[in-house]
Amino acid sequence: MASPTPEAYDAALAVLSYLYSTRLLGIVFRRARQISLQVWSDSSWGSVPSPMAGFIILFNGTALSWSARKLRLVPQSSTEAETASLCNACKAMMFVRNMFDFMLS
Repeated sequence: MASPTPEAYDAALAVLSYLYSTRLLGIVFRRARQISLQVWSDSSWGSVPSPMAGFIILFNGTALSWSARKLRLVPQSSTEAETASLCNACKAMMFVRNMFDFMLS
């Protein structure tokens, strides 16, 4: 910010324009009688140079947390890649569940 360039100014205008045009959009959390937490995970193995893993956590059907990144290990099989992806998803799910337990107690 000490010496902004014209490209930085144009990028800032693009971000502000996007925020203004999407100001009415948002994530909708629906009320339900029972809290529903679901987690889905997947990984790619062998189709790209570096294996990828991702997960999404749904709260009553709405995305609450998600991630997609390269695996830190080099899996020797698709089962190992899926297990690593599931491990990341379980860590995130445990955090979300503990956060809900803390907020509801």
